[in-house]
Amino acid sequence: MAARAVRVATKVTVPGKTTEPTPGSPLTVPPSPEDPEAGPAIAEVAEPSTDLVGEVADLRAKLEEASRRLLYLQAEMENLRKAAERERLETGRYAAAMAVERILPFLDELDAAVSALPPEHAKGIALVRDNAAKALGELGLREIPAEGRVFDPYVHEAVETVVEGDGEDGAVVRVLRKGYQVHNKVLRPSLVAVLKRGD
Repeated sequence: MAARAVRVATKVTVPGKTTEPTPGSPLTVPPSPEDPEAGPAIAEVAEPSTDLVGEVADLRAKLEEASRRLLYLQAEMENLRKAAERERLETGRYAAAMAVERILPFLDELDAAVSALPPEHAKGIALVRDNAAKALGELGLREIPAEGRVFDPYVHEAVETVVEGDGEDGAVVRVLRKGYQVHNKVLRPSLVAVLKRGD
């Protein structure tokens, strides 16, 4: 009795057993109860379509490209966030520097008053001066160190030279006006007298 060859693309179920097909492998299936004379059927599992394999490869490539673009956009967003934060900080520091710079003449007047008055009368003014300097310090104001330091043209301005005094050549021996900076920005340099020994 001749067997019938049938192509199937799904698994074949035999009573009491489920058989997974292997591409290209023939499977024998018992004859149908309605046609007992037909004999056993031979089932062949079809190979995957070439078009389907190509579509899967295209989808995989598109998914990888989308993942790369997503990572790139995430990095760009993080860079923009950091740049905006830096700009915000710089803007705040600039505004603070502008406000503090206008108050420096007031500190100069307080310093002059403390120096001119007798100590017993200068205590109150000195307290006001210290409190004002502390408040401005919270905005980043710092006095530039000068006396006893080596002259630094970036933060000092020499308005006088002396040939006698203690210290090495080029040292600041006297401060004529205090200098200040806010964070790393010099609001004004210290006006100083510098030791310049003769040869």
